Amino acid sequence: MKHPLKFDLILPLLIEKRTAVVEKLRINSSDPELIEAKRQIECSIRCLSFCEEHQIFPDTIPFTLPWPRDAFGEFLVVDVDEERSESSWLPLVLNKEIIALGPGDMVIRRRVRS
Repeated sequence: MKHPLKFDLILPLLIEKRTAVVEKLRINSSDPELIEAKRQIECSIRCLSFCEEHQIFPDTIPFTLPWPRDAFGEFLVVDVDEERSESSWLPLVLNKEIIALGPGDMVIRRRVRS
C-alpha cells in the first residue's frame, strides 16, 4: 500500500516564503513582481492542500463531461445495487441535494492504491 499523500515538508516552506513576500510588500506594496509572487505562492498552497485533503495523486485521471445526448440534459449520479433491477437505482444525495453533473463538470477518478 502506498503512503498517504502528504505535503508536510513543502507546505511550511511555501508558507515561510509567503511570509517573506508579505513583509517585502509592506515596504513596497505596488511591486508587481511581489504581488504576482504572493498570488502564485498562495495558489500553490491552496492547490497542494486541496490535493492532500482529497488524496489526489499525480496519477489521478480527471476528465471533463461532454454535452449529453439531449442539448439540455444532465448526468445523474446514482447508487446502484447490482443485485436489484434498474428500477431500484437511487440518486446520490449529499447535503440534502441530488448530485447531478452537467457539461463541463470535471470528474476525478482516483486510482486504487495498492
